Amino acid sequence: MPTQGQPGYRSIIGGSMADEKIPRRKQRNADDSKPAFTTETVRSQISGGFMTARQILVAGITLSSLYLMACSPSVSGSSTASAITAPTLDVYPDILRGSKSMELGELILLLMPDAGAKYVGWDLAANSPIRWTGSSAYTDNPGPSGGASRSGWVRVNVQGSRATMLRDKKYELGWTVAYSSVRAGRESFLPAKFGVGSASISPGGGNSDDICFGTAFDGCDFAEPLESLVKAGIQVVSICSGGVQGGHKSAYLLTQSTHAPTVMVWERSGGSGGVSASVTLQYDAKPIRPEYDKGESSSYDASLCKE
Repeated sequence: MPTQGQPGYRSIIGGSMADEKIPRRKQRNADDSKPAFTTETVRSQISGGFMTARQILVAGITLSSLYLMACSPSVSGSSTASAITAPTLDVYPDILRGSKSMELGELILLLMPDAGAKYVGWDLAANSPIRWTGSSAYTDNPGPSGGASRSGWVRVNVQGSRATMLRDKKYELGWTVAYSSVRAGRESFLPAKFGVGSASISPGGGNSDDICFGTAFDGCDFAEPLESLVKAGIQVVSICSGGVQGGHKSAYLLTQSTHAPTVMVWERSGGSGGVSASVTLQYDAKPIRPEYDKGESSSYDASLCKE
């Protein structure tokens, strides 16, 4: 290349572009997706004197852009990366820490007795996500009614919706599973030796400060969990449905190939303070005429939907 003072020399900066064309080096990248200018190539071309005034201006803008990109926080994926993630709630009670949430239909399937079972023992779902309270197999109920009970806590969601409780902060509220030796249609309990007669499932606990009801609680009410049951592989047949004082009851016959047919009663109750719902599995609910029971709702007593 001619140096200054030799024939053919032309200054790049301030020279007339009309006099002659100055050879330009073309930048080719191994990856076409990469920018034509990088910090290194821009600096080398400026120092080597191979750039026109217009190219130097473009290079300056490019360097500024590269600097801004390097200083900007990285954003990956999509625009959702910058979205604020809702905080994960702590779980009440502490016994549920570290446990996974179950869809309500999955919990009901877990509590359905095995196919052919003639007796529901107190060890039903003993080793499961349910965190049983107390150190005994069951608790003898005080008073003249007698009988026995067993209860535990479990994390539950209904189609992704969870119950919550507000104290010093908002908590995810666990659900209670309660076994009882009471029989369907009876006012009194039977002795523990006869096994479990029913299992109730409801948001919250049994104490005055954790019953899921009132302004400090949310998610206490839920509709009949038919979609949740079907999702768990349970077939559902309606038995009856009707209004009761302060609420509503619906009874269903649940069947599944590896479990015994089980009657489920969904109940909603409410008042001026709020609305809550629960489900109860009636293990001892028998067909009115067993010889005709073929999994049909008409085989069961419609009084299940009454007071």
